[in-house]
Amino acid sequence: LLLDIEMGGGIGPGIIRASGITEGGKTSCALAFAKNFQKMEDAMVVYVKAEGRLHDDMLARAGLDTSKEKWFVYKSNVYESVISLMRELVGNNPKKYKYMFIIDSMDSLVPKNDLEKPPEEANKVAGGALLSADFLRKMALGLTVRGHICYMVSQVRSKVSINPYERTDARVTNASGGNALLHYSDWIIEFQERHLKDIISTEANGKGDLLGHWCKVI
Repeated sequence: LLLDIEMGGGIGPGIIRASGITEGGKTSCALAFAKNFQKMEDAMVVYVKAEGRLHDDMLARAGLDTSKEKWFVYKSNVYESVISLMRELVGNNPKKYKYMFIIDSMDSLVPKNDLEKPPEEANKVAGGALLSADFLRKMALGLTVRGHICYMVSQVRSKVSINPYERTDARVTNASGGNALLHYSDWIIEFQERHLKDIISTEANGKGDLLGHWCKVI
């Protein structure tokens, strides 16, 4: 409810970028959006499983409709394969489905040529940022004007600090994906670091059975 209020009612057609710490709530948030999206008529959620971290218990907690009319999981981390699927679904859509694509995550997508390279051959520098920029150039306008949503999960890059007393911004701003995601995104949701006080458990101070955790979102 708090997130809906801050966003003026939630998300609409376009690009949503979610970044932040590992296990911060990015995927769970995507599934919560997806559950509500499925309530619309002719609405289909397509989950691109590029990391292999989607568990049955997570789907059960989210309350998703996993019937074939409302839910499809595409298991692939090949960039060309993912973008081809999305283009086909959006471009060849006689039933006028509204799609919500969840890409989890952009950092796991690999160009086909890089997959086929031998281990000793170097991959392209800044490949992840280039893939994100290329993807958005090709897909952002078509998705938005046709009423579809793309929720893109991004990771954060670790920053090595030599000075432990260095003053830094408390916000997580070192998300992967390059400036293209800043330019094309309708919403950027950054999940901040969580602490003991954010844990939800059956007993006080994070003790007992772990039920979940509160998310700090910017």
